[in-house]
Amino acid sequence: MPAPLNVNREAVKTLAVVHGVREAARLSGLPQATVQAWSARFGWLKSGKPENSSQPICNQSPSNALTDSLARLGEETKHNLARAGAKASKHLARLKGAQVTRASGDFKNIVGGSAQLHGWDTRFQGTQFSLNVLNVGSFGVEINES
Repeated sequence: MPAPLNVNREAVKTLAVVHGVREAARLSGLPQATVQAWSARFGWLKSGKPENSSQPICNQSPSNALTDSLARLGEETKHNLARAGAKASKHLARLKGAQVTRASGDFKNIVGGSAQLHGWDTRFQGTQFSLNVLNVGSFGVEINES
């Protein structure tokens, strides 16, 4: 049996939270498989808040405090971006047709950002369809029905 590793797992966990498992393994000089196994076994990258996030930040481990702080920042950022997107869409809705055409680049950026933020791109996967119509008459092709 190999000798146990003398590693500060909390430090590796913090690196995994900040940089991801692969980069944490590289930075700590550990095999990637080892860090991945620890992450899976101990639930380092579980979505949502850490189990002890109701504690004051000074009573949490550094990695849990960091995870909690990043989760709060992420939610605040989403909220602020959603509000900005709503304001921008209201502004575009008040514009006349020609003005919207001139602002089409801004419109595309606002819609794209909102779609990514709200998950509009993935919510309707599988329900989209494409309809291709060939207008034979527009090519000067005549069809004899005899």
